[in-house]
Amino acid sequence: MLKIILKNGRELLNDPELGLNLESKEEIEENLSVTGRYDLCTSDEGFIFLSVEEIEEIKNII
Repeated sequence: MLKIILKNGRELLNDPELGLNLESKEEIEENLSVTGRYDLCTSDEGFIFLSVEEIEEIKNII
């Protein structure tokens, strides 16, 4: 599981079991590098479209 921390302080969980969420920090960073965005699926809000400019940090959590 990964935590995506936005520049506005909001923290989102990236659960690879939901939607088409990617499994690793490296996969997300590569996707951001290529497309400039990441489509995160959450259990409570559905899809959230994140731009590379919004993301502060991606952390592995256990």
